[in-house]
Amino acid sequence: MSEPISQSEFTKLKQDLARLEGEARAKARIYKRLHELGKSLNETLEVEQVHTIAARFATEELGFEKCLIFQHDDSNGWFRIVHAVGYHNPIHQRVLKIINLLLSGEVVEYLRVSRKAIIHTQAEPNHMVEKLTNSLFLSECTLELFGGDVEMPFGLIIAGNGFHEPERFSRIGTDSIHMLALGNFIVQLSNSTNNIIFYKAWRAEKQYLEENILRRTEEITAQKQTFEAIYKTSKDGIAIIDVETSAFLDANQAYLDMTGFSYDELRRTSNIKLCVEADRERTRLAIQEVVEQGYIKNFIQTSLTRDGTPIITTMSIALMSDTSKMLASVKDITVQKELERSLTAEKQRAESAAQAKSMFLANMSHEIRTPMNAIIGMTHLALKTDLDNKQRNYVYKANHAAASLLGILNDILDFSKIEAGKMELECTPFRLEDVLEHLENLLSFKAEEKGIHFSIHTDAAVPTALIGDPLRLGQILINLGNNAIKFTDMGGKVDIRVQLEKTSNTQALLHFLIQDTGIGMTEEQQARLFQSFSQADNSTTRKFGGTGLGLAICKSLSELMSGHIWTESQPGAGSIFHVTLAMLIQQGQASPRRSEQVADSAQVAINLASLTGKRVLLVEDNALNQEVASDILTDYGMQVDIANHGQEALDLLKDQTFDCVLMDCQMPVMDGCTATREIRKQARFQSLPIIAMTANSMNGDKDKILAVGMNDYIAKPIDIANLIDTLVKWVNVQQPDSNRASQPDKTLPSTNTIDLPDLPGIDTAKGLAQVGGKMNRYRKYLGVFLEDNQDFASKLGHALQQQDLELAHRLTHTLKSNAAGLGMTELHQTALHLESVYQTALDNSDELKEALISQLQTVLQGLHSLFEQHDT
Repeated sequence: MSEPISQSEFTKLKQDLARLEGEARAKARIYKRLHELGKSLNETLEVEQVHTIAARFATEELGFEKCLIFQHDDSNGWFRIVHAVGYHNPIHQRVLKIINLLLSGEVVEYLRVSRKAIIHTQAEPNHMVEKLTNSLFLSECTLELFGGDVEMPFGLIIAGNGFHEPERFSRIGTDSIHMLALGNFIVQLSNSTNNIIFYKAWRAEKQYLEENILRRTEEITAQKQTFEAIYKTSKDGIAIIDVETSAFLDANQAYLDMTGFSYDELRRTSNIKLCVEADRERTRLAIQEVVEQGYIKNFIQTSLTRDGTPIITTMSIALMSDTSKMLASVKDITVQKELERSLTAEKQRAESAAQAKSMFLANMSHEIRTPMNAIIGMTHLALKTDLDNKQRNYVYKANHAAASLLGILNDILDFSKIEAGKMELECTPFRLEDVLEHLENLLSFKAEEKGIHFSIHTDAAVPTALIGDPLRLGQILINLGNNAIKFTDMGGKVDIRVQLEKTSNTQALLHFLIQDTGIGMTEEQQARLFQSFSQADNSTTRKFGGTGLGLAICKSLSELMSGHIWTESQPGAGSIFHVTLAMLIQQGQASPRRSEQVADSAQVAINLASLTGKRVLLVEDNALNQEVASDILTDYGMQVDIANHGQEALDLLKDQTFDCVLMDCQMPVMDGCTATREIRKQARFQSLPIIAMTANSMNGDKDKILAVGMNDYIAKPIDIANLIDTLVKWVNVQQPDSNRASQPDKTLPSTNTIDLPDLPGIDTAKGLAQVGGKMNRYRKYLGVFLEDNQDFASKLGHALQQQDLELAHRLTHTLKSNAAGLGMTELHQTALHLESVYQTALDNSDELKEALISQLQTVLQGLHSLFEQHDT
């Protein structure tokens, strides 16, 4: 029998029971509240509302003083504060705004794996979150994950009691029932939050998809309507074709009209069958390309219409979204192609006509120049004889008229060269003052005869040591100056000024102004001023004469020289012609005046001292050129060995030593370029100077010469000063070797002063200058030329009969070179043209060949007369 309970024990049990009943009622109230809250959590809430419910439950139902909710930030892995309760202090609120909570890996890993809350109290501190609680003004807290999945938590909650009632929080914190309730609530909160997020995301995605479907439906409908409109109204044919069979699946009315088929007839055929036989394989390959690349543009195909008529079409084909079909856009270009063929044929006819016209002008100019030279020469000689006043007046006028006619012929020849694209410009050092001095000498006399004041002014800033084509520059200025004097009356004035437009280290843009006080021009006259065969008006031609070619030539020459020409003029107030030309500036010391560039006796002595005794190998197949070059070199104290072609040169170099090789380029057996390559293959000849002697001075030829290993080149006909300067530049200057040829007399043989008679087709003054002024030698060379070219016409005729292009080219090349070296200017020019023709073909050359033979016969007849007189 149990002992009776004392009054005190009974009272205590009663109190305990009351406490347990109170706690049970509190727990029931909490769970009831949890149940109510759980039912209220649904997808209609916003996430922010869920945060508020959680915070209120923690503070109002569980008795926490503070509550903070953090949300995981996927962009940086941190947790940012999204909701706070119990932080009313302004300083605390400011701190919360700047806090980004970065949980340590240890804390996150613990919460993820254990799925348990971390509890931190003063009695039992937790080292993992101790630093965190200090930064958030908490002495004790409960930390729990909620939301998201195991790998990436959606957020966490921290609740604390502050500093004042630790006992209250400790009782709650150690009560497993309360913590279980909190945990269950957090799980429920997590699920609700995820549901809300997923629901809202699903709803947003659904709305987006519905809007996108609606938009795409509207776009597809619009595209379909647009395509149907284009399909029906397009002037180009449009067809849908099966990829596998090339069968037509559909076509618009334009394509049916183009081909003449009905819709049903077209559906029973294929694109391949409509092609002409020659295009069928190309069409199959085009379809294969469409399959591989997705499209093909501007495919040209010749198709047959229903009645068998061929039409030329251009097709652009693209693979459709249904890859078994192709969409083809087709355009009939038959008329366009016929027009192109017609225009091409017309262009070829026009070019042939222009070429024939230019060739005719060139040939006629050459043909007329020969007798004109004789007329001018004979009248000039006649004026030196005793004539009465009447005779002198007749002869003077005839001489003046012949000179004017020769000037017209020269203009026609230049014009034909420009039209044919054969005008070549030099690029040589010169002095501007020499050009202007020559200009003044020519024009001042004409101005004085008409009583016109004439002057030339050059600005001090203008550089005068230039590189370019002084001959063509002078031609422009002489033409413009002549015009200015021609159209200016007595008492007027013509001024030529040279200004510097702009300059750089290597180039200067010069501005030439030719101003007169003459008749002037209207704007209409100025508009056609630079056209070929055009003058201001017909009255100008009748009063002043001329062909109207001069200004057109000036315009073409200025453009060839990277320049520009224009005019300013008013009727009765004179004209100003402007010309701008780009010129290269000579580098280094100022270049010598052109008149000083000719080798005088003092310069000859200097060069002789350096070249005497040097041994030169002359590689040349032309006998006359061999003799000319050999005589010049011997005069300067050099020893000369001759090889007739490149192979002979290689044989001589095996056993003998030379200081320099002068190498012709075009030779039989082995040409100069091939020989140079073979020489350079041998190490002992790497420093041996090899200098080309060539009649071709085009830039491409010069580049080719230097590319094969030659050091320099000398243009034919040989300029003695240039030859000696080039040799001095490249030949290693040493004391003459005693074993070599003995030094000749350092003074050149005196010039034979016997005059030559006028020889038709030969500028004897020019030819004599090219052999150093030695009359006896010049006569000897003329004799060699006469002997070598007696049967030239038969040799050339045989080459043409045998269709031997190489021989014909070599014959004209040799004649060109010899004629240039002896002053046969017209013959040289014609041979030059014919040589260029024979570089590619033997046809289209009969007229030029006949002109060459005629000029050669004229020269040979004159030489026959010369040597017959000498023999007698």
